[in-house]
Amino acid sequence: EIIGLIQAIGRSFLEVWTNGTGQRFVENLLILLADVLNIIGDIAGAFKRAWEQDGRGTALIQSIFDMFNAILELLHEIAVAFRDAWNDNGLGQSIAANILEIFTNIF
Repeated sequence: EIIGLIQAIGRSFLEVWTNGTGQRFVENLLILLADVLNIIGDIAGAFKRAWEQDGRGTALIQSIFDMFNAILELLHEIAVAFRDAWNDNGLGQSIAANILEIFTNIF
């Protein structure tokens, strides 16, 4: 009975598929795929036009690089201040001497 049921389902499927419904189904899938691709293209086109209008895209890239340059310059200033603190008026030597004395006392 199970095999008979499977065969009956298969015959019904084949009948529906070959009576034009299968072709219509595939055509509708292709239309939907084209719709999705057209939507993606429309979105990309809108972003491209917005990017190019009034130099918005270039301004975005410029602002990203400006941000990274500001961060790098800040890190440089921190490094300079750190070096100055360790090299000015013997302060670094004094700190190092205290650290060595602490370790000596611990051991």
